Parts: sequence; structure tokens; C-alpha cells
Amino acid sequence: MHLGQILLLCCQLLLPCSLLPSTPAHAATTPVTSQSPGSSATTGPSRQVSGLRLADGNQPSEGRLEVLIDGGWGTVCDEDFGVAEAKVACTMLGYPGYPPKVKTSASYGEGSGSIAMDQVSCVGNETSLSQCQYRSQHSCSHSQDVGIQCRPLVARIRLAGGSTVFEGRVEVRLLGMDEWGTVCDNGFDIKDARVVCRMLGELRYTIQPNVKTGAYYGRGNGNVLMDDLKCHGEEVNLGFCSFLGSAGTNCGHEKDVGVHCRPDVAGVRLVNGSIPSQGRLEVWMNLKWGPVCDEDFTSADAGVICRMLGYSGDGATVKGSSYYGSGTGEILLNNVACDGTETHLADCSYTKDDCSNDQVVGVDCSTDG
Repeated sequence: MHLGQILLLCCQLLLPCSLLPSTPAHAATTPVTSQSPGSSATTGPSRQVSGLRLADGNQPSEGRLEVLIDGGWGTVCDEDFGVAEAKVACTMLGYPGYPPKVKTSASYGEGSGSIAMDQVSCVGNETSLSQCQYRSQHSCSHSQDVGIQCRPLVARIRLAGGSTVFEGRVEVRLLGMDEWGTVCDNGFDIKDARVVCRMLGELRYTIQPNVKTGAYYGRGNGNVLMDDLKCHGEEVNLGFCSFLGSAGTNCGHEKDVGVHCRPDVAGVRLVNGSIPSQGRLEVWMNLKWGPVCDEDFTSADAGVICRMLGYSGDGATVKGSSYYGSGTGEILLNNVACDGTETHLADCSYTKDDCSNDQVVGVDCSTDG
């Protein structure tokens, strides 16, 4: 991956560029200075680690940890190697996501050549192994070669199989991988859906995105790349959430999860008024325009409508009893309840009950102060 691609990917993920590597995701090259026992992280012999890679894993983000020293690749001993050390290695490799897993006792097979590092000790917030301490002399064997499972960031995300661009089966492509895959619906909830919609740029008016389970939008192809996803809801990338990768799941495509990112109400307009700033309120919902019932519709609700249309919302007035005519088609919303601070009708509560045609609400924004 070239630097230009990295910068583009940084913008796509809405992540600080400092989190992304300038080398391929499965290998990194950076000088690392070995440390003598008891020395500080800034002094020590000048043996340079010029590369880092993961070997013999099922995917690029996992495998036996190997380092390049003096032109030769060597392994790392699992003695005292923990999550903090793995986190630094994963960050160097381009996987700054959820805390990684450490695999001891040559879980990915025994390496060859020298054992280059032993008793590696990091705090966990370092950006390079050069800031950690370790021994270059060791008493390990290759049966103690350490491996790590990094949590890759989601490089791209899309919705497939939906009737609009705002809904569909969630499909992801992980950083460092060329294949698209699906996400399992095990444990998938609103918080996870919010992160999906945020990555797609559709969260602004999506307060409660809809989760569709059981391959609602059809079964996908390829591997199920993420399972048992657990997000807090504020993450900017699914890679910062906890999840099981394809090697740790038995989920099938019959459980491919889907998401609907757009709210019911996607737009509003005023019609049949004598000037553009007043008229019968109609909302765009389910790919059609329709009127709104005047039950419990207040000036606070009218103010939100006016702000959506570019007016200040101050002094907005309600015109009930089909003042601007009843319109055509079914009444789409009823019992609208805003507190007056919202910027979009989707932020307010409402019901989809019907009412009579003589109860259609109108709004007058022309009295804005």
C-alpha cells in the first residue's frame, strides 16, 4: 500500500492519520534498538530491528511475530510477552484497533533462525518497539515463539441487497485484505448499527437505526469476517469494537446482519401556501410524500420544521384543521412531539397513526423574528 493510498484510506475511515502505517498492514519496517537489562528505553546496544511481520497465520492480522535484525529474521520469546507488548506490535503493523490476543507456546508453529527478542516490556502506549525494553540474550527455544492476533480496522464498508442506498446487508473489507465479507447477527444491536451508519456517513439524522437479522437482505458471499460484535456506539470504526474474526466463528450466511441507516422521515416540505414559507406540512417517508396530523402539534414542533427549511424557527405558528387543505394520500405521521431544540424531525418522537382528512397540520414560518 503506497503512502497516497494510506492518506486516502485515513480520510475514508475518519481516523487520525497518525494511527495508520506507511507500510503494508502485515509487515512494518522501523528501527528498534535492543535494550540491555535494567537500562532505560532510550539507551542500549545499537542492534537495529528494521522489520516486523506476522507469519503462518490464517489471515494477515495474525501469526507468529518475527523481527528483522541485521538482515535476518528472528522470532520473539513468549516470556513475559503480554497484551501491552502485542498492542505496540499491532500498532506498528497497522492494526491499532481493539486490544489484541497473545498466543504462546508456538501456537502458529515454530520459527527458524535466531530468537531475537526476549522479556519484551512495553507500557502499551508506545508507537514502536524501540520505546520498549527487551533482552537480546535468552534461554528460550522455538517452542516458546510468541504469536499475536491483531484486530484489523475496517478499510471499507457497504450495504448490499437493500431497496435504497441507506439499507442492506452489512459487508466489510478489513485492512490488509482484498476480500469482502459479511457480519454475523449474533449479539448485533443498535450500538453496533450506529457505528456502521457513522462509517457510511449516515448517522446525522439516524437516532435509532434499524437492525435486520436472519439474512433479511439475503445471504452474502465469502467469509463471515466479524462475529459477536460489541461496540459502545461512539466508535468511528468497527475495528475499535470487540469481535471474533473469521477464524473464531462458526456463524453461517443465514445469520448475515443488515442495517437500515435512514430514519423514517427523510425530508419535509410546505405546500399550498401563498408564499414558500407557509403551507401544508408534508413529509418524505417510505419513498412518498404525505401529510401530518395536527393532534398535539405545537409551536415547538413547527419551529423544528422551519429550521429544517432554512428559517430561524422563532415565532413559527401552527395552522390546524387542514388550513392549507388536506392533500392527497394517507396521513403519515401523528402525535409529533419535539422539545424545540431539535434540528430535524427525526430527532422528535411521533407515531404513525392515521387521523381524519380535516386534521392535517400546516406551518407558517413567515412570522420568524
